[in-house]
Amino acid sequence: MSAEDLQVIAGTVIPLVQNGVSLPIAYYAYADQMPVSMRTIYKYIDKRVFDIGNMDLRRTVQRKPNRKKSGPELKVDKQCHINRTYPDFQAYIMEHPELNIIEMDTVEGTKGGKVILTLFFRDCDLQLMILKDKKTAAAVTSAYGMLRKRLGDDFARVFRLVLTDRGTEFSNPAAIEFDPYSGEADVRVFYCDPQQTNQKSRCERNHEYIRYIIPKGTSMNDRKQEEITLMMNHVNSMPRASLNAKTPYELFVEIYGEETARKLGLEMIPLKQLCLKPELFKK
Repeated sequence: MSAEDLQVIAGTVIPLVQNGVSLPIAYYAYADQMPVSMRTIYKYIDKRVFDIGNMDLRRTVQRKPNRKKSGPELKVDKQCHINRTYPDFQAYIMEHPELNIIEMDTVEGTKGGKVILTLFFRDCDLQLMILKDKKTAAAVTSAYGMLRKRLGDDFARVFRLVLTDRGTEFSNPAAIEFDPYSGEADVRVFYCDPQQTNQKSRCERNHEYIRYIIPKGTSMNDRKQEEITLMMNHVNSMPRASLNAKTPYELFVEIYGEETARKLGLEMIPLKQLCLKPELFKK
């Protein structure tokens, strides 16, 4: 390969990989300029031709095998699961196949500290991230209150069907389902089977992007929502092979519109500016 060809790769693909973008995504962004195949670039990286090595490569987020988790079942109010079980959920989506499903979860920092409430849209792979001081039902309720306020009449169009696990922070589904002003239910909440969070595995797999930036066990107590929103926008601006190289943000806008995206604090980050490493918060 000529020195000129090496410079093309070093000036396009390599900077993206250094910022945490996976090699396949970086390669396809400049596919029309690439003088060699992606496999060849992998070989050159392995031989340290560029300023990165194999340890710098971002591995693909992969599906974890479905398995029953060990450990005790979480203690929550059992009454909240009545008519909201996973079989109830399956029956409901059979009757309402047009509804988008939102998978809900939390990402912890250190025990007892701040957490991120995540809401994953199955129809576009976009994940909202809301920072909360505590992992409690009251914190989840306040998050939905904020979403209702921001979205106004759009809330009932965007949030129709939520699937979550049986964590104690999700043990007050009525506070999520019912609009406190109208008193009417505008969203339905259902629960995975006990210890079967694989039933909402797409949400949990997407958390891996968060862990690229906030490694597991890292305290989030000094973080502010503005920083979490920045991370959210970088994650949602990452093109996905599963979306035909589109980004979750782009698909969200196609489905829900730019105005709704703006209300939720969503922005598109250019590919050259993407960073999926802890250094994101230092820029």
